[in-house]
Amino acid sequence: MKARSKNFIMVQHEIMNTEAWLFIARTGALCLLFEIWRRHNGRNNGRISYSHREAVRSFRCSPKRVVRWFGELQEAGFIVAVHRGSFHQKTGALVARATTWRLTMESYDGNAPTRDYINFTATGAHNG
Repeated sequence: MKARSKNFIMVQHEIMNTEAWLFIARTGALCLLFEIWRRHNGRNNGRISYSHREAVRSFRCSPKRVVRWFGELQEAGFIVAVHRGSFHQKTGALVARATTWRLTMESYDGNAPTRDYINFTATGAHNG
């Protein structure tokens, strides 16, 4: 019987040597990045669903902190929101849709990774 391959995330030194990585490395944003990245299966970039509500539950922290982490990941250039999430309440029926994300270090719809994090500079960046 052939052994089943294990899933893993490979973080290249090129990524870890950027200012963007250092910007998020000591915050919960790095953990959030890994949670989003682990949902990437090689074919779903741009359609990776992860909501603020899920992050609050996963990390057992305040919504304010989660909002900050998502903001830091976007500011640093690691993730891009493709479709913003929404929440509607109509006649008692709750309809919610999580934001879908694109990882800039992975290919997207046959295109090379955009690697937006490479252009990030900590000068003037929000760091809080």
